[in-house]
Amino acid sequence: KPTYRGAGWVIERVLTDQGSEYRGAFDQTCRALGIQHTRTQPRHAWTNGFVERLQGTILSELWRLEFRRRFFTRVATMQDALDRYLTFYNHQRSHLGYRTRGRTPGELFMHHKEGLLMSKVSTPFRNLTHTRDGSRVAARAALPRPACARWAPPVGAR
Repeated sequence: KPTYRGAGWVIERVLTDQGSEYRGAFDQTCRALGIQHTRTQPRHAWTNGFVERLQGTILSELWRLEFRRRFFTRVATMQDALDRYLTFYNHQRSHLGYRTRGRTPGELFMHHKEGLLMSKVSTPFRNLTHTRDGSRVAARAALPRPACARWAPPVGAR
């Protein structure tokens, strides 16, 4: 049973870029599974901003450090380094974005069945207050600041 099913998620839509790898067999498989396949517009990286940000984070927190520390001679070794980093990223590294508010992606993903729906955590504001002129101003709820974890790949790992 796939992890996303165990967490109570149903895949309804997949957003990809315009790459040729997402045509043909990929499109056919999506149709067969009843999944809507949507593509980003060409030269509009911000359409898929979360993915673009993740790729930048992986580059700056993992690869720039790893490539300074060691020379990779096998793809499997690179994959091991990426797998270790993604485990850290998804389960230990706190995320201070407006959707995660200090939680890890793993917490949000796995607690879906328990009522932590993304729509409920997508806003960092809980209360609206009014100013003297009647305009509404959002007031941030007092959320505890999580301790920040830092990625430290194993020294000398090959």
